[in-house]
Amino acid sequence: MCSLRRLDLTARLSEIRCPTLVVHGDRDPARTWQHAMALAEGITGARLARLDAGHTPMLECPGRLSQALGDFLTSRNTGRH
Repeated sequence: MCSLRRLDLTARLSEIRCPTLVVHGDRDPARTWQHAMALAEGITGARLARLDAGHTPMLECPGRLSQALGDFLTSRNTGRH
């Protein structure tokens, strides 16, 4: 875990070229809203979804995560960014 914490790939975020949805749990004890915003801002065209969850929204609120992903994918298919 320590080696992962030292690995900073922030400078390479702009290399991501695929549609990206960054999901952040408001109650995440490991990452702040500012971390999520920086991640989304570093990836061209990324969207950011904020959920009432901790660090694992896929386990804590799968329905809301599914809705956020569905909305993101629908917007990609209809051209609404």
